[in-house]
Amino acid sequence: MLQEIDYGLDDISLCGSYITMNDNFIFVSSNGNNMYNGLVTVYYKNVTKENNVITITKHSTIYSPEYLNTNFGIKLSATNTYLAVSGLNYDVYTGIIYLYKFIKDCWINIRKIYSIKNNYLNGFGNNLFFLNDDILFVSDFYNNIYEFIYNTDKRKFYITNTIKIMETKEIKYNLNMVSDNINNLFITNNTNILTTYIINKNIVSYYKENSPHNCFYGSNMYFYKNTLFVSCSLYYPFYNIPDNIISKIFIYSIGYNDYGVSNIMLVQIINAINNDPYFGTSISIYDNNMIICGKNTAHQYTK
Repeated sequence: MLQEIDYGLDDISLCGSYITMNDNFIFVSSNGNNMYNGLVTVYYKNVTKENNVITITKHSTIYSPEYLNTNFGIKLSATNTYLAVSGLNYDVYTGIIYLYKFIKDCWINIRKIYSIKNNYLNGFGNNLFFLNDDILFVSDFYNNIYEFIYNTDKRKFYITNTIKIMETKEIKYNLNMVSDNINNLFITNNTNILTTYIINKNIVSYYKENSPHNCFYGSNMYFYKNTLFVSCSLYYPFYNIPDNIISKIFIYSIGYNDYGVSNIMLVQIINAINNDPYFGTSISIYDNNMIICGKNTAHQYTK
């Protein structure tokens, strides 16, 4: 570990609850800010280090468009053009996605994407990510993953496909997903089931990993150069922390064949700093440095 970055906000703000990047910016969410209305802080990506002190420069702050408990920023995804922000608790966990576009050096709110199913506790926006500027995937609490395609003529994202993923006995809803930017989704639902899905062929495969059940396996995932990082940590929002939470990060090497993913091999485990139950709530890698978010802090590792 090189340096711990303390954002200086109180515990209620939940600063660092999620972090994502594009080529130019780092997006850090604080979904507990202002009584869980939430905000996203945007930093320039030109991080500097002098005398072991890391400095990042703030670009802007994006506040929740709503004045109610939305958990704005609990999940984020960004390309160089778009930023998608989840308001998971909108309308009692019905969920909503706020879509921003980078225009003249500003992130401008251009669209709201409402829940596909208009019912309470649906959890639309439980996770989301851009495959590219034209394809956005969004999940809900019921193992549904919705594929949105951008319509150039109408300048909107429209749903084109729904992927139904296996339920398990332990927990019934999907939590996280990530892509290898080729044609595969990696999906977890808080158990030791790791799912792969080949996007264009609608083929689903299940890998059962020997991960502990006294953690939330797959609370966050990150893919980088044929390597999959799977967090086993608490995730926001949580008020009563179970005593048996063990936070760690599993690092897998991914093998491929002509049909997609051929094998998943565990190569390293990183344990939590100071027994932080939130260690691993978000992971990002750039320039061979890995940033792992914990409770109001971010830890930087180098390869």
